[in-house]
Amino acid sequence: MTNDTQGVTAPALWQFCLLQVWFLLPLMLVLGSVLLLCAVMGEAPDTLFKTVKDQYPALVACMRLVSACGNMVFYAVYAWLLARGLSRGQWQLICLPLAYLLVQVVITAVLVQGTKVVVGRSRPYAGEQGLYFFSTHSIHHSFPSGHTAEITGATAPLAHSLGSPLWCLALGVFPAVMGFSRLVLREHHMLDVFAGALVGSFSAWCILVLVPVLMRRLPSFSLFRRLEKFAR
Repeated sequence: MTNDTQGVTAPALWQFCLLQVWFLLPLMLVLGSVLLLCAVMGEAPDTLFKTVKDQYPALVACMRLVSACGNMVFYAVYAWLLARGLSRGQWQLICLPLAYLLVQVVITAVLVQGTKVVVGRSRPYAGEQGLYFFSTHSIHHSFPSGHTAEITGATAPLAHSLGSPLWCLALGVFPAVMGFSRLVLREHHMLDVFAGALVGSFSAWCILVLVPVLMRRLPSFSLFRRLEKFAR
C-alpha cells in the first residue's frame, strides 16, 4: 500500500467547531423557520406537524422515504470509500470508513439508545407528554433523534475532510432534510432533532480524531495487506 500514513492529523477543536457551524446552518434554518411559522400561526410545533401529516399525504410519503433510506445512502458511500481505498492502497480512504463504523456503532448503540431509554420522552404521535424514565417502549424513545444523529455523524466527517465551508453547507442539507422528515412524521420533537445533531457532531469529531490513530496502527496488521491484494 502507498505510504500515506504520515502528515494526517485530527483537526483542532476550534477548526472543527467553526466548520461545524456552517455544517449545521441548514438544520438551524429549518428549525428556526418552523418556530417562526408557529409564532405567526399561533400554534405549537406538534400541532402544526399533526396538521401537516393529516393534510399533505404526498409530503408525508416523501418524508417516509427520506427517513427510511437517507442513512442507507451513506452506508453505500462509506463502503465505496473502503473499496476504493483498498484497491488504490490509500490508507486515509480505508481508515475513514473503519472509524465511521466503530464510532457509529458505539455512539448509536450506547449513547443514543441509552439516552432514549433513560430519558423516556414520549413521541409526538403518542398524544401524551412527559418523561417515562428507563422505559423500554419505543413510543417513549423520542429523545434524541437517532436518525438525525446517525446522518450527522455520517456526513459531517466527509464535509470536514473536504475542508470547505461550501461543502459543509452542501452536505449539511442532508441532516436538515432528515431532521425535517422526523418532524413531519411526528416521530420527534424539535429539541430531539437538535439534540440528535449535537450527538452526531460529537460522533463526527470522534471519527476525525480516530482516523489518524488508525492510519498509524493498521499498516502493521497483515490482514489489511491481504485485503489489499484481494481488492486488486
